[in-house]
Amino acid sequence: MSVEKKSETRFSHKEIHQWVADILRKVDVPDEDAIEVAECLVKADLQGIDSHGVTRLPVYLKRMREGVTKARPDITFDCAPGNAMGLVDGDNGLGIVVGSKAMSHAICLADKFGIGGVGVKNSHHFGPAGHYVRKAVSQGKIGLATCNVPSVMAPFGGGKAFLGTNPLAVGIPAKKYPPLIFDMATSIVAHGKIIWAAQRKEPIPAGWAIDENGNPTTDSAAAMKGCVLPFGGPKGSALSLIFDILSGVLTGAAYGKNIGTQVDFSRAQNIGHLFI
Repeated sequence: MSVEKKSETRFSHKEIHQWVADILRKVDVPDEDAIEVAECLVKADLQGIDSHGVTRLPVYLKRMREGVTKARPDITFDCAPGNAMGLVDGDNGLGIVVGSKAMSHAICLADKFGIGGVGVKNSHHFGPAGHYVRKAVSQGKIGLATCNVPSVMAPFGGGKAFLGTNPLAVGIPAKKYPPLIFDMATSIVAHGKIIWAAQRKEPIPAGWAIDENGNPTTDSAAAMKGCVLPFGGPKGSALSLIFDILSGVLTGAAYGKNIGTQVDFSRAQNIGHLFI
């Protein structure tokens, strides 16, 4: 008995990039911003970070349709004369757009002062943090990026979500050699990978998450009702808390359990970022 194989259609990454950008233009995202978002999402897929790739586009679109994310935000930058540290207000724009503009400001400050730091408030999910440090590396600079995200991770020894999987990325140029790019979440695994598995009804490895009762689970659906675990136990917990303070408390953004989730369409996320 033969089994008919499902046919599949393949597209080049350039076609996908064009498709994503075109969709964003149709919901009134400016051309330059649409290209930036498409580049970030498609590169994430090409790097094997499917959890932060084009799969994120539908929720970005829905948030704009619901009016909680702005297609054309009024992004402002405040930096006192002679100061190497500034603050971006993202005006609830797409996180990738806000984050990219903020890192550009940090690079300009570094050109002038030798170092530049830019905090961000009123932003949204900004994709993989490595996207931003690559911008610094392309200019021959060391780059650092971190942000805070909604509470989906239990602290070490805990059974309920309290911390975000707050990431850290560092990029270091190496002249003629490939740069060092480090990009990590403070959880054992990015929460997006659990979402990815749940969408496909696939199991997850042991040790990634606990269910809503605090019990270890390999069921991705149960993990979605529970929470992901920190890497390195107390170390991951501590780093998550520190990145939340740097990204949220320092910048005036939301922090801790006050951060809005992507699927809460009643309010903005008010995520914070920090770029150096």
